[in-house]
Amino acid sequence: MKSGLLFVKLVNPCSGEGTIYLFNMCLQQLFEIKVFKEKHHSWFINQSVQSGGLLHFATPMDPLFLLLHYLRKADKEGTFQPLDQVVVDDMFPNCILLLKLPDLEKLLRHVTEEKEIDKKKYYKYSKEKTIKWLEKKVRQTVSALKTNNINVSARVQAATFFFGDPVSSDKEGFQNLQRHCQTLHQRWQHKDGKGPSDSRSSAKLGCIFSNLRHSQGAKTFSSAPSRNSANAESVL
Repeated sequence: MKSGLLFVKLVNPCSGEGTIYLFNMCLQQLFEIKVFKEKHHSWFINQSVQSGGLLHFATPMDPLFLLLHYLRKADKEGTFQPLDQVVVDDMFPNCILLLKLPDLEKLLRHVTEEKEIDKKKYYKYSKEKTIKWLEKKVRQTVSALKTNNINVSARVQAATFFFGDPVSSDKEGFQNLQRHCQTLHQRWQHKDGKGPSDSRSSAKLGCIFSNLRHSQGAKTFSSAPSRNSANAESVL
């Protein structure tokens, strides 16, 4: 914690299970942690070989994806509520750290309706605002894929992307992703209001849009001891 880095377990909006996240308390930023593991992977550290060379990827993510999990659950009551009563989780009590992230009120305007009573703000989940926000994420994804020469044109089949030729047109690429978005939204609407299945639709929505969460490239953390990090090399 002295370094300002805090690893915590929070609910994964994709699976509903616990997942490790990283808070950078100095930068006031949230990262998603992914662990890359191979059977035959070691590190050269000075004159020794250390087995179990795990790679930990820390990718900046939009905290709204985690907050949406709680906002949608609270929406079942159909009332405006203060945020500290919405973001509550007995299984993952560290969720309150999400409330300490900067510009939180500004972010919430993308996915909620807001009221202020006696100088206290109350929030309610807005499906319409959320869909518009996700459409913006799709546009950003198209732009990022193009920058990395990943094809998002009509030749894309399902979730498979081919490296190679640049996108034939911005409009074509966006329309393809938008069609996928609309289809998923229709399925989501169909499941809304059906009791237990609503939580499953929420999980599916989080899973589908998990690739839209990242606004920057991934950072890599090695499982090798930090004091030797300057001398460590990955052996694949």
